[in-house]
Parts: sequence; structure tokens; C-alpha cells
Amino acid sequence: MRLPSRNSPCQTCNLTKIHQLPFEDQFKKASQPLDCVPIDLFGLISTPSIAGSRYFLIIVDEATSLKITFMLKRKTEAFDQFVIVKNLMENQQNQRIKKLIFDRGGKFLHEEFKVLS
Repeated sequence: MRLPSRNSPCQTCNLTKIHQLPFEDQFKKASQPLDCVPIDLFGLISTPSIAGSRYFLIIVDEATSLKITFMLKRKTEAFDQFVIVKNLMENQQNQRIKKLIFDRGGKFLHEEFKVLS
């Protein structure tokens, strides 16, 4: 019995294949600083840093690709660190963050994050 090569899909595969547009055509990158600022909190890291940090907070300005990372010992530190960076970025650009993106998961427990969403 001869099997088709891996490079040639079977007839069923050809008939049922779904084509999807790439994401880059569907989403436009922010063009101005502070247009879109995604943030995320990662952790609990199994091995703490030398200073005892087990979480890290990443803040990104999409337009400029500026990335800021904070090492945190507790999740509850995330909001205070974010406020420091938010105020600094807004003062430097003389404008407010237009769109803040985060997943609203259990990682952002602080009540103030709920107000920002």
C-alpha cells in the first residue's frame, strides 16, 4: 500500500480546509503614544528571584513598543506600580492613556483595576 506524501493533503482535507484572514489585517497597531497600553501580570513563579519576587508586571505602549517590567513579591503590588508608570507616561506625553487592555482575570485582584476597565 502506497501512502500519499506529507506535502499533499488528502481530498477530504482539501474540501474541509477553512481559510482565515491573518490577524494583522484585522487589527491596526496604535499610531500615537498612549493610544493603546496592554498590561499583564505573570506568576506565581515557582523559583523566586534573589529579592524574593514571584510575579512580574509588564506594561507596553503599543505605538512606541516601550516595554516596562516590574518584579513583584505580591500581586497586590501591581496596582501601585502601574499607577507610578501611568502617571509618568501621561506626564511625559502630556496626554492620558486612551485604551488600557488587560484580561480582567483573577490576577488583577485590586478593586482599582476594576474601575479602570
